[in-house]
Amino acid sequence: MNDATCTLCGNKHWVERNEKPIAWRSTFEKFSLFECTNCGVIKTFPEIKESEIHDYYNFQNYDSHAVTTKSESFFGFLYNQIRNINAYQKIKLLKRNIGNNKTFNLLDYGCGNGSFIDTAIRNSIHAEGVEFDEHLVKSLKNNGKIVYSVNEFYSLQKTFDVISLFHVFEHLQNPNFNLEVFRSKLKPNGLLVIALPNPDSYDCFYYSSEWAAWDVPIHYHHFRKDSIVQFVESNGFDILKIKPLYFDAFYISYLSEKIKKNKVPMFRGFLMGLYSNILAIKDGNYSSLLYVFKKN
Repeated sequence: MNDATCTLCGNKHWVERNEKPIAWRSTFEKFSLFECTNCGVIKTFPEIKESEIHDYYNFQNYDSHAVTTKSESFFGFLYNQIRNINAYQKIKLLKRNIGNNKTFNLLDYGCGNGSFIDTAIRNSIHAEGVEFDEHLVKSLKNNGKIVYSVNEFYSLQKTFDVISLFHVFEHLQNPNFNLEVFRSKLKPNGLLVIALPNPDSYDCFYYSSEWAAWDVPIHYHHFRKDSIVQFVESNGFDILKIKPLYFDAFYISYLSEKIKKNKVPMFRGFLMGLYSNILAIKDGNYSSLLYVFKKN
């Protein structure tokens, strides 16, 4: 990493962090984290090539890619209920910023199984999606959804009022390029909505290397509040607001307890998620944050 250039700010000076997270979804190999001394973004090292990263996802057990919302487990049922609540809260936020009485079209980038698209459509929003997994794209299209592969999206000749990325932006290897594309696909004053885990949250501090939201190596970058706002604004956007995602603290803590091999991960995860949320009331460093930007 000594000679690596930060893709966000162009700086070449990095500091290695103490955490050594593992690829807990797949190979369990250890990775390092390096922090840019200029903009503060944290980068996973070594960086896996895009042509090889698919092997680290383990799509079969990837929650957002489950084609069905049914589940045989209590946790699966609870996850789906919380996901639905989160989706409705996001829709309310979008409507407030667009205008409650205005019709608008939305593109969910990295739409997974299409659950957020479904919620948007039920709320009278014209919603489409982009998904990385070609098999899932085909399945969603067969179910009547308007979903594009990444290459189809790049060549798409249309614009949107809103582009959303819910825990997707950190998966992008070249976020500068992606922001250029998103800006070109947004209408004037269009909204870019990004949800990200927060490495300054208490649950990150507590779990350290075992914090599930490091999610290496499929998370290429890890953004602090200042670094993501500065970066997106430098690419032609203005920050409108930052909102906490309260439920994420419980989910991330639950997964972190599983990484720690705790015998009661749901109970311990609930307590830690609650404690992290309480501490965040003071400084705003919730486990995950939702950023709303407007194209300028």
